Amino acid sequence: MKELFFDPKRHKLPSDWNALSAEQLEYCCLQLHSQMPDLHRKQKLMAALVYYHLPDAGKAVVFADKEDAEQATKFLYGGSKRTKAPRQSIRLGWQWLEGPADKLSTSTFGEFILAEAAFSEWARSGKGQALDRLCAILYRPSKPFWQRLSADFDGDRRIRLNSNMLGDRSKAFAKAEEGFKLAVAAYFVGSLDALASSFPKLFQKAGPKAQPSRAIWMKAAARLADGLPNYDAILKTRLSLALFQLSEMAEEAERIKEATEKMRKK
Repeated sequence: MKELFFDPKRHKLPSDWNALSAEQLEYCCLQLHSQMPDLHRKQKLMAALVYYHLPDAGKAVVFADKEDAEQATKFLYGGSKRTKAPRQSIRLGWQWLEGPADKLSTSTFGEFILAEAAFSEWARSGKGQALDRLCAILYRPSKPFWQRLSADFDGDRRIRLNSNMLGDRSKAFAKAEEGFKLAVAAYFVGSLDALASSFPKLFQKAGPKAQPSRAIWMKAAARLADGLPNYDAILKTRLSLALFQLSEMAEEAERIKEATEKMRKK
């Protein structure tokens, strides 16, 4: 092996999460979730960034001093900003599965509720089954090509989410690469962050006595439905539209509250 010394003045590396290739993202997620000294982790992260961007780095050992490593990997710390799916499609056993769109833009409200619940459980407990379920919710078989060519195609290449099929697909994801599954979690975190920026009134930090997130979103769906007959339709509504309607309802409630307080002061 030859030695490659990284020169930050000569070599331009990716500086945001969405610039990472699928391979880089999966490797970086593995390193970020591993137990090792921080400087060692940063050197390994930097090696991954260099490897996929320098044509002569294929068989090189990359050495970075502390300052170079910290500068090059700074964007990877402080939470994922990834809003692009790790992979557009993935083969799982004999079946090819399609991934979600950027920022969950083609996902339904019901899909989001299930995915957010699975992610929250994994983040809280670290259980691999919850992460497998998150992947099974977001990655689904592709719609037949004639549906994708029809005039009423909704833009989502995946078949409609069927919760009855999640069990078998979750078990299949248990055998998937850990780096890929962690990358899916990073994508979901980044998409949540993007949604929180667009709808700040709906994404607030939970307190110690807060209800489970799924219960909160299910209550929100019930409010939108305004009765059980419309509940299923609300869950099938595009996520962005449902969040917009909820945000409008929250703003209207604030206006009513402010008006009521003004009337009391008179």
